[in-house]
Amino acid sequence: MRLFLLRCAVAPALLALAAPPVAAAAADCDAAIRHASVVADYGQRAFVSENYVDAANLGGSARIPSIDAARHATACGCKEAVPPLEDANLTAARANVAFNLEGARGYGARLKKDADTALEALRRCAAR
Repeated sequence: MRLFLLRCAVAPALLALAAPPVAAAAADCDAAIRHASVVADYGQRAFVSENYVDAANLGGSARIPSIDAARHATACGCKEAVPPLEDANLTAARANVAFNLEGARGYGARLKKDADTALEALRRCAAR
């Protein structure tokens, strides 16, 4: 009988832990916005850099924040922000192999554009 009562007390508690409330499921997108802002900053800094090695490194440094931003955007339910962040991830991966300043700046401009597009979508999602 005690085992039955214990199961009856524990089962609802476990179900409550497994299924978070609806308000918590619709998490805010602040973390995704922060990471996407970092990507935009790296892109801007790469675009205005006067040294192609620095510009390529800045562009490549945007890869991890773009992955994190896409992960957080998915978690907060903002699916429309994920494609530009995935594009930023690919652009950042290619930025490290830029052979000249114009190429590195081009990657920086593309990173900035993709991050800005994702930020617009994330802000729309956060406003909901």
